[in-house]
Amino acid sequence: GHCQKLKPTWEKLPAGFKGVVKVGAVNCDNVVNKKLCAQEEVESFPTIKFYMAGGRGVETYEGANTPKALYEFAVERLPSEIVNLRTLPHLEKFKSQNITHSLSRCGAILLTDKYDTSPLYKALSAHFHPAIAFAEARASNLKLAEALGVRTFP
Repeated sequence: GHCQKLKPTWEKLPAGFKGVVKVGAVNCDNVVNKKLCAQEEVESFPTIKFYMAGGRGVETYEGANTPKALYEFAVERLPSEIVNLRTLPHLEKFKSQNITHSLSRCGAILLTDKYDTSPLYKALSAHFHPAIAFAEARASNLKLAEALGVRTFP
């Protein structure tokens, strides 16, 4: 049925997420799983649910059953605790407020030539929040790079 058609797509997902999103499957036809499936309100097959990190909620996926669509759905919902640095005052505020208030008094700043936040960086920020403050400067922000002593972007 529909679940068997989805299986090849489902099996490709873990490689695409590279440890950022955990992927699993439950066979609701198996008597051992009936209670869990009822508790999670699974009424039709396949049902795809996205459980956000830290108990931030559950969302049922209703889009196309393609690897790209499932990947985009998950990445859009990754929690993020990242401050977007655009100017030198943003950098100073991040250092004086965010880093000072983090449990470790440490911060991580990603300088990137990309325009979008990477899924891995989002996942790291959510996992280590509030111990470490995370920020990023996107699109080769040369003024911030210079202020931090960075000359080139990887």
